[in-house]
Parts: sequence; structure tokens; C-alpha cells
Amino acid sequence: MYAACGPESDPRGIFSFKTLYDAYLGCRRRKRNTINALRFEADLLENLFDLSEALAAGSYQPLRSVCFITQKPKLREIFAADFRDRVVHHLLVPQLERIFEPKFIHDSYACRKGKGTHAAANRLRFFMNKITRGGRLPAWFIQLDIKSFFMSIDRTILLEKIEKHVKDEHLIGLTRRIVNHDCTENFLYKGNPGLQAKVPKNKSLFHVPPNKGLPIGNLTSQFFANVYLNELDQYVKHVLKVRYYVRYVDDCILLDMSRESLLKVRGAIEDYLAGELSLTLKPEMTLKRVSEGADFLGYIVRPAYVLVRNRVIGNLKTKLHHFRNRIMVQGAVGRNRYAIAYLREDIVRELRQTIASYLGHFKHANAHRLITNLFQKYDYLKDIFSVGKGPRLIPLYEPLFEPHGLASQYRWFQETYKDFCIFFQMGRFCEFYGMQAKRFSSLFSLKKGEDSRGLGAQCGFPMRMLKEFKRQSLLACQPHVVVAESGYYPSGLKRRVITEMATFDSLVKG
Repeated sequence: MYAACGPESDPRGIFSFKTLYDAYLGCRRRKRNTINALRFEADLLENLFDLSEALAAGSYQPLRSVCFITQKPKLREIFAADFRDRVVHHLLVPQLERIFEPKFIHDSYACRKGKGTHAAANRLRFFMNKITRGGRLPAWFIQLDIKSFFMSIDRTILLEKIEKHVKDEHLIGLTRRIVNHDCTENFLYKGNPGLQAKVPKNKSLFHVPPNKGLPIGNLTSQFFANVYLNELDQYVKHVLKVRYYVRYVDDCILLDMSRESLLKVRGAIEDYLAGELSLTLKPEMTLKRVSEGADFLGYIVRPAYVLVRNRVIGNLKTKLHHFRNRIMVQGAVGRNRYAIAYLREDIVRELRQTIASYLGHFKHANAHRLITNLFQKYDYLKDIFSVGKGPRLIPLYEPLFEPHGLASQYRWFQETYKDFCIFFQMGRFCEFYGMQAKRFSSLFSLKKGEDSRGLGAQCGFPMRMLKEFKRQSLLACQPHVVVAESGYYPSGLKRRVITEMATFDSLVKG
């Protein structure tokens, strides 16, 4: 029990229904369609009320976690808390942040509002420019990494650091319950069982000493890591007096004019970590001149510019290759090679999210040439997306605007794909209009008429015959697109997108 009893023992309303509901709203962001979130939301009011009472009465117990292994960038053991427990995490962390945020140093960048990887990389570049006076003076940097950080956190030391600053018994009690919870006692494993055996023992909660380790994957673990290493931050800044210091989780980077000074500081940090926090530095370290650039948080940071790390580029190329295999089918008619892109909406959406994520990373670096080369190497991207001002993805397979009517909708496809045969779905028929009708009525031997909606000439065939007409198009070496119906716009006009694109030569290169 970590409170007296009943909701009345929570005078500040930390566990009130409103506070818990706000935590739920924060927790469900980007998680609303998961099974656990939907199950919790199905009986939301009762679940929140029960959780509020359990928290206030001190009877709250974490539920079963889900354990799985990630393989990139390396093997990691992840314990994902149940959605109900994640709501509690979103309740606890903001309460603790109000206490600890004023105590954190400015240059701690992990899991804090207004911080993050991009801000950390920008800060490092600022420090590089400042210490070298814009690249005119020589300087050094050293990168330090803590060995098996999350698995080495001592829970007793962590709770001592928290209790030193937090006096509210409700917060302390809930914090103890979460910190001391052993998720290895009640979990569901998902994924390949063989991967679990491949995780190094020093990276697994199943092999840590008693009272050691925090699960990777929880919001609370990320915050507790900042609390734990805040002691190191204070030591580096106020005892060692290091002016240029940036930390992201357990990855630290320090800059100085003297190589020997950095080695001396490393020794002092190693002793402090071992004596005060029961942590060990990895024996390998990076000690280089600033002009050589630092490999930091997915970037190569130099005073004059920032580049994207090769491993990040390699990961993107691997994903784009897999997408091309899922989307593209290649073939040949005589000497003419062709490629057909099957643009299933779910695959295109997944592809767009992947590229947008990487472009968001690239925009913080000098990556214009990189983006241009990627769109040249993977030709199929140019027929699905365009890179707008930014960089940001502009879809080409449907209009960016809601058309005023069928005529403006058809004209957009006609103007965008001037040299293509446009198989335009109209219910159970596929139709051509205007210049398309005049051009392809003879190619496909279709009877031509006049459209009553002002689109000019008209001809068509039943959708059940589409496969045969696409075959004829390929035999005639005629590129084509298939424009299929896909839901409705708010105005009631049918939404139409390109679901298939066949081109000759251009998409087959590489």
C-alpha cells in the first residue's frame, strides 16, 4: 500500500478521474488502433474509474507485459507495458517532470520536450563552431558510451535519487511500485523464439543481478534514465567544469582544445560512474579532431555541415528495394522492356510514411544531393511522388485537391499523364473521354460516341474486360495507368486514384 485508503487520501487530485483521462488522451496518441487500446477504450469510463480507485487506494499492480526482440540497428530486448499501465506511465511522468525538469542541465537531450536527436546534433555543431572559432582553431572531441546502461541501472540508487527531491507520498509510492516491478515474472513473448537466445546476457533483464535493470520500451524507463544520469551531468558541468558537453541517453560527447584534458576527464567520469552510480564505461571510445566529424545520433556532424550517416542511408535503400519488389513487375515485348507498378493504397501509404520519416531526418542535414540521387536510383518513386519544397512528399497518383466535379477530375489525370492510356473506372465500366477517346477508340476497336457532360468524345468497355485491354496496351507498347474508384470526397464525388501504372524503359533501369 502506498497511500492510506480511498480516493479521499489523494488531496491534490494526482489520481483524479480528470488527470487520468488526460493521461489516457496522451497515451492513445498514435496507438489508438492497437488491440489493447481498442479493448481499453471499449469500456473506457469504467476502466478509468477502476484505475483511479486502485491508484488512490494503493492497490494498483502492473499487468502482463509483451516481450519481443528488435533486430535493427542491433538485437534488443523490448518489454512493452499493457495499455492500462502505459496510461499510468503517462500520468506519473508529467508529475515527476514538474519536479525534475528545472534540475536537469540544458544539454541533456533525450526524451524531453523541445529536445531530441535533431536538437542534440545542432547543439553539437554549434559547440564545434564555437570551440574552433568557425573551423580556424584545432580542437578535439571524445565520445563515451555506458556499457549495458539500462540493464545496469541500480533500482535502489534510482529510488534514492527520486526520493531526495520528491516528497509527495502518492508519487513516491507509485514510483516505487513501477521501478520495482519485475516484468520478467509476468510477460507474453511474441516473435521468433530463437532470437531471444541470441540476445547477449548483459543486454537482457532475464540475466541481470537482483535489483538491477529497467525495461527498454517504457516511457517511465526513459525518464528514469534521465534522472539517473542527471547526477553525471551535474558532476561533469559543475565539478569537472566541462564547458562543451552533450548527452543523449547514455551517449555522451565532450569537446576541448586539449586531447590530454579529454583523456583526464574520461578517467574522472569512469571513476565517478563506478563509485556513485554503479555503471561502467565501454572500454572502446572515440577520440578525434573536431575537423574529422563526429558520428552522432544518425548524423556525421562537422563544424561546416552535417551529413546523414551511411548506415541510415543503407537502411533506407534496403527498405526501398523491398518496396520495389512488392510494387514492380517487369517484362518485355520484343525489344521493348516494360515495368508495371501495382499501387495498392495500403502499400503506397506505408511507402509514403517510410520516405516521409527519412526525409524528416534528412532535412536536418546537407542532404539535397542525397535525396536527388535516391529519386534517380529508384525511378518508380518519381511516378508515385514528387519532392516538394521542404523536402516533403507530394503524391502524384491522385489530385492534391478535391475536384469540383467529374470533368475537372478527369482533366487532372489527362494533363498529368498526357502520353498514357488512362483506363478510367466509371462504376462497372472503364471509359475514355475527349482526346483519349479519339486516340484509343481505334487502337482498341471501340465504338465512339459523345459525352453528355461536356467531356467530348466518349468510348469504353466493361471492367471485366480490363485485363484483356491492358494486355493489348502492352502489346502495342503503349504506357497506361488504371484509375480506380476508392471511396468518396466529402462533396459526394467518387475519389479516384491510380492503382496501376505501366511504362516502357524508364522504370526498368537499375
